[in-house]
Amino acid sequence: MKLNCKVIKKFLTITSIIFAIVCGILLLAFVLLNTKQAQGYLLQHTTQYLSTKIGSPVRISAVEYNFFTEFQFSGIEVQDKENEDLLLVEDVYVRFRLLPLLKQKLIINTLTITKPQIYMAIDTVGVSNFQ
Repeated sequence: MKLNCKVIKKFLTITSIIFAIVCGILLLAFVLLNTKQAQGYLLQHTTQYLSTKIGSPVRISAVEYNFFTEFQFSGIEVQDKENEDLLLVEDVYVRFRLLPLLKQKLIINTLTITKPQIYMAIDTVGVSNFQ
């Protein structure tokens, strides 16, 4: 009986340590994401990625996050080929599932776009201002 108690006690100790480490890592990630440096890094890389993908300048004024599955991007501006406004959005709120990201899949639960303004034009020759 003493052997079983020692094994159970050791198991509980190891489990507690692993749980504390995981909680510590999550807390550290939460704190780091609240720093201006981390938010600036996220903002810079998001705008670069989007600009590259769509082939037009993209600007985002601010980014906020709520825990690990919710982001809000504010002051979004997308320019057209002539560097004129193509899309202006006050806010984009995104809520997604966390676990599918481990499999490199993005599953969005909620996408809310606030006050979008789209400026599409076609000139007399038939050339549009969007790609």
